[in-house]
Amino acid sequence: MITFTRQADGTFVRTGEFQKGTLTVRIFRDGARGLVAWSPQEAIDVVENAISISKAPAQEYELVEESVETVEVMDARSANLKKARDARAAKKAEQEKKEEDFIQCPLCSGTTKTGHEKGCMNRGIALVDSKSQEDSDGTDSDNLR
Repeated sequence: MITFTRQADGTFVRTGEFQKGTLTVRIFRDGARGLVAWSPQEAIDVVENAISISKAPAQEYELVEESVETVEVMDARSANLKKARDARAAKKAEQEKKEEDFIQCPLCSGTTKTGHEKGCMNRGIALVDSKSQEDSDGTDSDNLR
């Protein structure tokens, strides 16, 4: 719970903190329960904004946790997010590895191992990868003529 308490000079002092895993909070003004459930940061922003523009008539504002996740739920969520992240990374690496094996036909933009899509007019022509067109000395054989 976070409390904002008015001092004798009119300033407010903030004390306390939210529990780890707090999802929603309510603002209590001088003990009266607020109608809206806020995210923790939004509730802090609302009260601090009211204080900063001198629109805070109450003597005390309490931000009380309404729903809090248990440590087990937070740990399970973290583990599941890591599993999903790892699965996406593995799938992306596998896809990139597959793409390295493909040659692309300039006419049909084929993405098969032969380089042609079904029905391409160049289907009978073998495509040569641009890397294999260079000679062993690193020069392009077409430029030597």
